[in-house]
Amino acid sequence: MGSWENISTTTSYLVFMLICNGFAFFVYANNLRSVVFVHRAFVVFFLILITIIATVYSLVRGQQIFDNHPIERLIYDNRVEAGRWLIHASVSNSLPVAVQEYKERHRGRDPPPKFDVWYQFAKDRQSPIIDHFAQMEGDLLPFWGIAPGKIRDDVHRAATEPDIYLVVIQNGTLGYSDSVSASHKLILDDLADMAKTFGHHLPDGLEFAINLNDRPRVIAPWEDVKRFSLAGNQKGLGKLLSKRSTSTANDAAAGAPGNMITARTFREMTALTCPTGTQTRSGVHWDIQSFCSWCAQPQSQGQYLTNWPMSQELCHQSDLLRLHGFHTATPSPQPLQELLPVFSRAKTDSYSDILLPLLHQGGVVDGDQDTFGTKRKQLFWRGRLDGDLNKELLLGGHQSRFVHLTQNASSTEETTILLPVSHNPGRFAYEHVLTAELNSFLTINAGFIDPSNVCGNDCAARGEFGVLSDVDEKSLVSQSLLYQYVLVMDTNDGPSRSLLPVLRSGSIPFVASIFKEWYSERLLPWVHFVPIDLRFHALHGTLAYFMGINQDGKGRVNGRDVRMDFKRDNGKWVAEEGRRFASKAIRREDMEVYLFRLLLEWARLVDDNRDKMGFTT
Repeated sequence: MGSWENISTTTSYLVFMLICNGFAFFVYANNLRSVVFVHRAFVVFFLILITIIATVYSLVRGQQIFDNHPIERLIYDNRVEAGRWLIHASVSNSLPVAVQEYKERHRGRDPPPKFDVWYQFAKDRQSPIIDHFAQMEGDLLPFWGIAPGKIRDDVHRAATEPDIYLVVIQNGTLGYSDSVSASHKLILDDLADMAKTFGHHLPDGLEFAINLNDRPRVIAPWEDVKRFSLAGNQKGLGKLLSKRSTSTANDAAAGAPGNMITARTFREMTALTCPTGTQTRSGVHWDIQSFCSWCAQPQSQGQYLTNWPMSQELCHQSDLLRLHGFHTATPSPQPLQELLPVFSRAKTDSYSDILLPLLHQGGVVDGDQDTFGTKRKQLFWRGRLDGDLNKELLLGGHQSRFVHLTQNASSTEETTILLPVSHNPGRFAYEHVLTAELNSFLTINAGFIDPSNVCGNDCAARGEFGVLSDVDEKSLVSQSLLYQYVLVMDTNDGPSRSLLPVLRSGSIPFVASIFKEWYSERLLPWVHFVPIDLRFHALHGTLAYFMGINQDGKGRVNGRDVRMDFKRDNGKWVAEEGRRFASKAIRREDMEVYLFRLLLEWARLVDDNRDKMGFTT
């Protein structure tokens, strides 16, 4: 009653009264003497009591009114949290402190050999992150429960899969096979260029397997990952358990060679990566026409996201398996259901790939140097159309849902949005507004690009979806930097490649994603970017806060004059904070620091004497 989903207290109250009175009438009409051993007089008395309470509550509660817009508080709270996080990420001011901090965060385990070299390497490059590498630690933890010999064998097994390459460190140089494609060679050459700054500190013959496909590859069941992680955490017992894992590990990859996995099978495989008892593990969500409030509630405050990492987890959000394009199409190449050591650029929480910094295909697009105020006041997005558009629409992926919502909303579709109340513009309340009406106030430049002209001249949806032809992705990213607000949304295969360029450009990234990369844990919502739920229920409300509504006073919302001011100061602050932090903590030097530490950890992990190895001061 009175929530953002149900803004009418009257409707809830009348339905509740109908249920109570209807039940009382039913009891007497059917001459029921008792209800579950309770005399009907007590039941009716209880119903009368709660109807009185409900009446008083509905009169007191009324419509939910906010003295300030919730986003104001979210920006302030997360700004404070960002300062705390940065302190926690860089506690160490000397090598002994860094060693002690490492041991405290790794259950007493010593840092890897040559940790002192890495520490000085990070200090020389002025890395603001010295102690916090939670993503790396979580990626590697399950492999501490597997014997080093088996890990080395699994590296070679993984390298036989499509788009996965074996990389070897020899004499301080990173080498790979000559049979790679031109685009993959560009990425591996860039990785070798990063590694040459520290490669001479790595052991000769160090091998690892890199997946250069946009899709992550290792989707091991939760039971396997949990078992190996627990073994890896057992100090003293870890060596014994890791030896046992040689014979207990699942040796079957997903499906027989040549057998394609359907989208349904892929969703079932994804569900198996969740703990038992979770919503996604219990069953796939099918009712995608209705908004799943209990899916979004744990990470939200009202309409708006408050816990960004939780919003990217799938185990309590089974509806996302039907709402995100990544899960609605047949995966290619096939994922691997065994816990194999594969390094990848990006992954969702369902995958067990090990993240490492890699150059995106297509090269680097640097952010422009325009200020926030000089850019176009619009939300910009373009999606890449690589297949049949009608199939994309039929599957109902996140991209087509977004374009429909912002470009082709029907005359009856409504959106709930927080607006100033008529009698006091300084206070806010939720209202239902026609989506098409909101789209007329909020300028959203969205559509698909069609680089291969697969849509064809007869595609009926071309005009409706703003489909463009012959636009290369690099120039498209550059074009997006001309706008104040840029939606950074996943493709159907992986994360968008535009986040870092937009972050560095002084525009505000509106991020809707379930994917993580090596730097994702460093970016904080409402400070460096604006988080958007992939259900898009708060998109218009978030954009209205930053962009404003009807500032010229020439339009009417719900038949009345409504005006929301353009939050230039807060928008400019988020844009500049994102640019400043990217130039400080997500530089190429930071990629080298992350890669160096990752490979030091990996070198120890695959060594037979790993339980006796470590750096001590």
